[in-house]
Amino acid sequence: QYLGREDSPALIKVTLYSLNDPFCAFPVGSIRGLDGGTGGESTARLRHGSRCRLRPPGKSDTFRMRVYEPATLLDTVIHDGVEVKR
Repeated sequence: QYLGREDSPALIKVTLYSLNDPFCAFPVGSIRGLDGGTGGESTARLRHGSRCRLRPPGKSDTFRMRVYEPATLLDTVIHDGVEVKR
């Protein structure tokens, strides 16, 4: 659940990456050669008070999660590199 403060962004993006992706270049499930590319839900956009459930594809149970403030060209990293588990 996104419980932002008054000065927090109105919208954030939460994305899961493989622990083998040191640059966080490809969300889990986005490239067939890396993890099977079976789809799934490894990215979500949240507004204040909203919540989501991520369902990444594959057999891995551990991921790296990054939180961004969405932007037109390049999203701004708000929080970098929390390890999360299913």
